[in-house]
Amino acid sequence: LFAGLWTLSEWLRGTLLTGFPWLAVGYSQSPPSPLAGWASVLGVYGVGFVVALIAALLFSGWRKPQVWVTILLLLSGGGLLRGMDWTQPAGPPVTVSLLQGNVPQSMKWDPDRLPLSVDTYLRLAGRHPAAITVLPETAIPLFFSEVPRDVLRGLTRHGEALIGVAVGTTDGGYTNAAVALTPELKAKAYAKSHLVPFGEYAPPGFAW
Repeated sequence: LFAGLWTLSEWLRGTLLTGFPWLAVGYSQSPPSPLAGWASVLGVYGVGFVVALIAALLFSGWRKPQVWVTILLLLSGGGLLRGMDWTQPAGPPVTVSLLQGNVPQSMKWDPDRLPLSVDTYLRLAGRHPAAITVLPETAIPLFFSEVPRDVLRGLTRHGEALIGVAVGTTDGGYTNAAVALTPELKAKAYAKSHLVPFGEYAPPGFAW
């Protein structure tokens, strides 16, 4: 009951009002934890359920042999699942560069600091060439339509790029998006859909 309620509360926290899905307890069981093996089958909420179940078992009956047998089965089952190959490679390997400019948030939106952000990512892209270059959310603090083409060419000099940037919408607004860009500067945008309550939108009833 405790493990089920814990998991339900985490799921509701990550769902209601588009939710705050971060820091679920399942994320704590990354490798080398044997419980990490359950993630491929149960997902992060399922791993959190197993963690809460083990905690409840230890609290309620740590002197009982069947409790330790159950815990051992959960740990060994996760360990076995970790050893399984859940995916198979298809085609030759693809090189990917994940760039992080570490531009402080307090400076990112300062117009005078714009050249610093742009130069940082151009320099990183040049140092770490790859088939796909990935920049973080709002890495370039401009609308995509305002980013100079020579900057876009610099980011796609060695291959495609996935750029976090704001894009305009047909109703005159804007949205947080990831723009996939080819070396020929052909672009496709994916608008962020899982918005943060109060940080990125006001939930119904809170518009005041």
